[in-house]
Amino acid sequence: MAALSVVTVACAEPPKRVNPVGLSFAMYEEPAMTKASLAGVKAPVHIIVGSKDDQALPDVNARPIASAIPNAELEILPHVTHYTFLARCNLLGKVVARSLCTDPDGIDREEVHRKVGADALQFFNRTLHSNASFQLTGFARG
Repeated sequence: MAALSVVTVACAEPPKRVNPVGLSFAMYEEPAMTKASLAGVKAPVHIIVGSKDDQALPDVNARPIASAIPNAELEILPHVTHYTFLARCNLLGKVVARSLCTDPDGIDREEVHRKVGADALQFFNRTLHSNASFQLTGFARG
């Protein structure tokens, strides 16, 4: 598998603590993610990506990662770009970082954020301590 870009992944199991110095050296020795390492992921995983992501193309990033992780879920949001997942830009951002602040016609960045938050909440409630008596709340605003 070629080098992979960062993909937003919601996991129901917190990551283990890693020594950042050791991690920085390890990344030079081998890829951060391999098919074998992804196949060893035991935690439930839900990957959300935009269909129009031109920075981390879904067909060479999210799809192969999801297919390599046992039982991973992949959600592709239509017409959503890589930068749609960033916070809404203020006026200065729209002037200085226009490419980061512009979404395709018909895409409401805040609505995408609400959907991703609601989807994450649903995923965690479904997979995290499925027999627990508590439910997570507070991500989705409506």
